Amino acid sequence: MKERLGYKLSFTARVYARRLNEMFTATGMYSSQWPVVLLLSERGPCTQVELTEQLAVEPPTMTRTLSRMEKAGWIRRVPGRDRRERRVELTEQSVRMVDEWKSQSRQLEQQALQDVSAEDYAAFDRVMKRIRSNLRVED
Repeated sequence: MKERLGYKLSFTARVYARRLNEMFTATGMYSSQWPVVLLLSERGPCTQVELTEQLAVEPPTMTRTLSRMEKAGWIRRVPGRDRRERRVELTEQSVRMVDEWKSQSRQLEQQALQDVSAEDYAAFDRVMKRIRSNLRVED
């Protein structure tokens, strides 16, 4: 079982992302962009470094993701507190879509957790937190 942990986590995440992409297709949003939108909608403008740290994504990956999102009109980069800092914020277009995307995300979550008891989900949550802790990743 332990030898397949990485495979199980990775496979499940890919299937979940694929399904989320299918739900988002009509709007042009992608599952890889969704965490950025969700974080910005909850916390407001952030620097690229803050996004990279909060989402545990490598800087080059975040740069590509943000560039695609900017071209799609989901985010914009604005001046920060000093000349070197640039902050990332949602555009009005993406702010209008956040509720729809949240609804689609909740639908998928409900489907994924169908027939999973509250006790099983609580155990799953504890195990995932323990794995992140063991790997020294903060929530």
